[in-house]
This record gives sequence, structure tokens and C-alpha cells, in this order.
Amino acid sequence: MAHAIRTATTAERAPEQGHRASPDIDAVVWSDDAGRPLRLIWQGLRWRVTDRPTVITAPVSWWRRVDPAGDDLDLAPSECVGWRFQATGEHGETRVFDIRDTGDPRRWRVAKTYR
Repeated sequence: MAHAIRTATTAERAPEQGHRASPDIDAVVWSDDAGRPLRLIWQGLRWRVTDRPTVITAPVSWWRRVDPAGDDLDLAPSECVGWRFQATGEHGETRVFDIRDTGDPRRWRVAKTYR
């Protein structure tokens, strides 16, 4: 049975060169029992995940208090802050999505898309 996934929140990152930043648009995401995205609705269209999603991680929020200079980021414990996956829409278009947690277990921020 698919269910909505939720992870820790994070700030949006600046888009990488050569990639299209998505406007701040939410998506509704369904996942498998392990929390991996299976499908989503984004911009009014249905998309099905067509590869193995990759977890996006970041240092836990409290680490900055322990290491304010950021000298030991490689030692910081990390948490899942989002997912990257390829999905194909019902209209045949395929994209790679970077989604980030919004704090709502069903709604995710589409941070970037890649064509």
C-alpha cells in the first residue's frame, strides 16, 4: 500500500548551472512501505517514478551548534532532506525531480527538475 512520505525539513538550495530551477511548486507524493517515492502529481499531471530514487542528505540541524565554523562537516550525522528520481508523466515526458520536505507528510516542494 502506498503512503505519503515525510523527512526532515531543509532550506532550498540554489540551482546548479545548466539545470532549470522549478518555481516553488508543491507536489503530492506517494511512496512504498520503505518510504521511497512511487508516484506524484505535479503541475496537475500524474508522474510515475521510473528508476530507483536517491536519498538527498544534509547535516542534522543541531550540528552547527557543535561545529559553528563548519570545519568538521564530514563528521556530521546526516538526515534525509529529500529525494532525487526520474519520473515519466502520463503524457510521455520524462524528467528527473529533486523534491524537498515541506513539513506536510503529503506535500513536497519540487526544488529542481532536469529534462
